[in-house]
Amino acid sequence: MDNIDEVSRLLRALAVEMRLRILRLVAQRALCVGALAVQLGITQGAVSQHLRILRDAGLVRAARRGMFIHYEADPEALQRCQTALRGILTPAPTPRTRTRQHRGGSSCPRQSKPAGSRKR
Repeated sequence: MDNIDEVSRLLRALAVEMRLRILRLVAQRALCVGALAVQLGITQGAVSQHLRILRDAGLVRAARRGMFIHYEADPEALQRCQTALRGILTPAPTPRTRTRQHRGGSSCPRQSKPAGSRKR
């Protein structure tokens, strides 16, 4: 999962606080929609909608146990997500030749006037 599009899709799924709360709970143990609704104080319908998005993102999986479907976090998917985020957020090493070209510490072009100083 070194693809920025894939990471972006995962981040969109995780961008809602309630989904993060659900993911935290199902990472601890498998739970059914009813149990999640009670713990989170939201309707079962709302839980189901959030779970669908988490499932579509591949972060949660479902398993039928008797009459109920229990949801749990997919540990391998969570690990791939962590690895992908680390890969994107870790600065790439800069070749020494490029570093020498920009001794000022910035690769941005120099401005003749400081930013914010406009003629009035």
